[in-house]
This record gives sequence, structure tokens and C-alpha cells, in this order.
Amino acid sequence: MKNIKIISKLFNLKFTNKDSVKNLEDFIWDSLRKITLITELDKKYKKTVDFKKLEKIRTLNQLDKLIENTIKKK
Repeated sequence: MKNIKIISKLFNLKFTNKDSVKNLEDFIWDSLRKITLITELDKKYKKTVDFKKLEKIRTLNQLDKLIENTIKKK
């Protein structure tokens, strides 16, 4: 996972690349976490997360890819 620091901070847990297949259902993935992620990416990178895409995320790997795509977005 390229954005393991952001994801670890979001969930306040230590993740490794082996964790990328884990389902977000295994963690507290509620609206507050989503808003926290949106706020963090806006504050740090001045980028906006597509909320519709965020709602479809089911695994840590998918979350990582969404973060990566959001950061790279122009």
C-alpha cells in the first residue's frame, strides 16, 4: 500500500502491506472516518475525494487506490 501512513493514522492502527486485502467491515468504517479522510486529504494535498467512490470502497487496498488516485488528480 502506498498510502499506509494515511490509512494507519485514519484508523489509529498499524497496518502492513499484507493487510491490504482486509475488509473495511473489520474496522470502524463509518461516516466520521470518511469525513476525517476527506478532511485530511483536503488539508494536506488540497484534493477532494469523490464521495460516491468512497461509498463503494470495501477493502484497504481499494481505499489505498482511491487515496492514490485522489492525490494524483489535477
